[in-house]
Parts: sequence; structure tokens; C-alpha cells
Amino acid sequence: MILLLIFIVAAAVVAMLTGVGISLQGGTGGGPLFPFPEGGANESVSVSVNRTTISPGESVEVTVTRANATPVANATVVAGEDRYRTGPNGTAVVTFSEPGSYEIAARPPGTNESSRTATVTVRVRRPAVELTVATNRSTIDVGQSVAITLLRTADETPVTGTIAVGNRTVRTGSDGRVVVTFDRGGRRRIVARKNASDGTRYVDGTATVRVRRHVANLAIDLTDEVVPYGNRTTVTVTRKDTGEPIEATVTVGDRTVRTGLDGRATLPTVPPGSHDVVAEATPTATVRFEPATTTLQVHRRSVRLEIAATPSRLPVGNRTTLTVRRADTDEPVAARIEVGDRVLRTGQDGRVDLELDRPGRFGVVATRANTSTETFEAAGTVVVWTGPDVHLTTVDVSSVAVVDRPVTVTVTLENRGNEPARRTITVTLSGDRRVSRTVRIPPDDRRTAELSVLAPSSPGDEFLVVDTGDGWRPFVVRLRSGNVSAGMNYPG
Repeated sequence: MILLLIFIVAAAVVAMLTGVGISLQGGTGGGPLFPFPEGGANESVSVSVNRTTISPGESVEVTVTRANATPVANATVVAGEDRYRTGPNGTAVVTFSEPGSYEIAARPPGTNESSRTATVTVRVRRPAVELTVATNRSTIDVGQSVAITLLRTADETPVTGTIAVGNRTVRTGSDGRVVVTFDRGGRRRIVARKNASDGTRYVDGTATVRVRRHVANLAIDLTDEVVPYGNRTTVTVTRKDTGEPIEATVTVGDRTVRTGLDGRATLPTVPPGSHDVVAEATPTATVRFEPATTTLQVHRRSVRLEIAATPSRLPVGNRTTLTVRRADTDEPVAARIEVGDRVLRTGQDGRVDLELDRPGRFGVVATRANTSTETFEAAGTVVVWTGPDVHLTTVDVSSVAVVDRPVTVTVTLENRGNEPARRTITVTLSGDRRVSRTVRIPPDDRRTAELSVLAPSSPGDEFLVVDTGDGWRPFVVRLRSGNVSAGMNYPG
């Protein structure tokens, strides 16, 4: 026994001379503590832990450092009734088995319990007991009830507690049960809680119940289901079961509009074509709405063209100005103009000039190519160019004549114009024998005139020219002596 005491004292002396401390992990008592020469009553230390909240049976690592942040070896760490020594890195491990709040104190080596210490607090949580929420139904309709039972998860034993659904909280009975009625649709989260007691804390239990809303079909109605482009139509959305107007979102094409409290809205303009009109409403707490669909037909708007000729009646050789406009807006139109076999195009001002070289009534038609949103109705008018239009239709003259006797020429003129014409017919034989006659020809009529010119005295071939003022025709007449039979006539 004496030898053992001598050995212990010798070991302590060696430790003091070498600066090496002995770290003892305390359980209940922690073992003896020894003074160390590097410590001192005036040395300042700080203490920290890696965790401030733990569960029973868990440990924390305690670190003791000097003011310059260097670790303090062999420092004394006190946790409740237990004592610990820090190792060379200034740390010690402390384990707690019971819930509660514990103060951990540390002081430098070589000091006693009356010396200045640094402290930190560690909280040991109560044991956690998980709760389970059991429901008799996971899906119900609005207005129906669910039986809820609060159980201890580990052994499924019913426990009392509170049940929270939204902003409502109810207490279970002694059997852990409560019945809850749901008056709002959606996925409803149930939270069960139990207050800590007897050193035991409880983890909330949760469950989800799907509450189906009542289903109501929507009805959609359009004031006009077929409209020209640019025209607006009104949509009305109601509940199909009650006829009650509904605030809804109505989509047509890529456009959306919102109905008012009266369920009505004006649809936006959409391109020509067939469009689905879909009405949808936001669910209420108790009702879910089924969308409604109808069809809107938008056709291209029909635009009537108008054409005016200024003037609309004019003498041949004069020009008229044609102007094409939209009938709805009076805006000028770049259009295609057809007059008989002639084709003209107006400018951006809708105007073009037209001149004809013969009289008559001429239909003028204006057209324009359709666009993606509009179709254009052709427009027409009549322009009258006035004046005669005389044509030499026939000339009858004998191909053989007798010298010193008259040569008879029969001329027929036709006036295809719309005004009377006066024409002077001149027949010239042999270049110097001439006879003339003036003929008046009514519009759209013809006149025949007979003219005689005396033949020369010498036989032979002579030129005969018929001139009407609009042109002339040459003939050859053979002159002979004595009687001759009738020769051939020259057709006109």
C-alpha cells in the first residue's frame, strides 16, 4: 500500500515537470483532478459546445480555448455532478441521459472551484413520441364527416389531444376520437397535437382528407354565333342547373375576357374562321365548375365597292376619270378596272383616266382582291362616249363602162354611233372627173347614195376612187367604145 502511494506521487511529479496532463472522463464523480503548472488563477478561458440542444443519450463536444483561441489542455469541465478533463486539443465529450437544461462550466488547469469559470448551457430534449392520425375515410364530399382517431405510433394506442383543420381546433374524447364535418372543398390537412407531460414530448401527427366539391356544369350562350369580321358578340355564362350568372373566364382563340357579376362580357375580335369559345370558373369553397364550350364562326367582312366616272358622258376622244372607293368608309381603293377587253389599275388614290376612240355605252367594272379579313363586292358603272361612227359598208360600180357615158357608183354608209352623221361622198374618175353628194345618216342606221360621173372619150383602163371622208377605196373601170354588156360590180 505504501509503495502504491509512492508511485502515484512520483507520477504526479513527472507530469508537473513534463507538462503532460491526465484526461479523465467522469461518469459520476469524474476521478481525481491534478493541478497543472501552465494554468493560473488569472488565466481567462472560454467554453463552447458543438450542439446546444440534444436528445437523451446523446453527447456534446466541449471546447475550452484561451483568449487567443488556442486550445486549453487539461482544463476542468464541470457538467452537473460530473467532472471532465480536456485533451491536448482542448476538448472533452459530455454525455447526457436525462432531459433538462444543463450548465457546463470550464476553468483553466491549476485552479480550484473558487476560480473564475466560463459557462455554456445545453438543453436535453424530452423523449419524442410520434403521433399518428387515423381517419375512417380519405375522400369525402363537401358536407360529409370524417371520424378521426389520435394514436401513439409505436403501439397504436389511442391518446387524447387536439385536432386542427384549417383555423378550427377541437379536442378528442378520452378514446382519442373526434368527428369533424368539412364544409369546404379541397385537400384538407389534419394536424394532431398533444402537450408534453411526464417528461415526454409528442411529435405532431398529420393526415390529409380530400374533400370533393359539388360539381356544377356551366352553360355558355352567344348573342350571335356567326358574325362578320370586326363585329362583336356578347357571351353569357350561367350555371346550367340553376341559371345563375357566373363570373367566368372566357377564352376564344388566343384572347381571354372576364365576365362580370351578370355573367356577361363582349368577346374580343378574332380572325375569320371557326373558333372554340370556352368558359371556365374558379371553384368556390363548395362547388367545382365544369367548363362549357360553344363555337363562334367569324367570316370575312363583305365590303361593297363604289365606282364613279367623271364625266360619265363625253365626246369620243375625251377622257373620263374613274374613281373607286369603299362604300363603308369612303376610302380610296387600289382596284382593277375592266372596260371591254381593256384592263387598267387605279393608284392608291383610287383614280385612273380612261379614253376611248369610238362612241358607245361601255360597262366599267371595278374589282379588288380579297384579304384575310375582307371580301370585296365588285362595282360597276356605264360611261357613254358620244359621236358618230360611220362605216363604208358597200360600193357597187361596173367594172366595164362606155366612153362618153356616165359611170354609176352606188355607195352604202352605216352609222354605228349614237349621234347623227353627215358625210360627203366624192367619186373621182381619171383623176379630174369628180362628183360629190352629202348624205345624212341617223344614229344606228344606214343610207345608200347613187352618184354618176361622165367617162372620158378614150377607151382604156381608168382609176375610180370613192372617198367618204373616213377613208377611200380605189377601183379600175375599163372603158370601151360602143355598147357593152353589164360588167361586174365591186363589193364594198
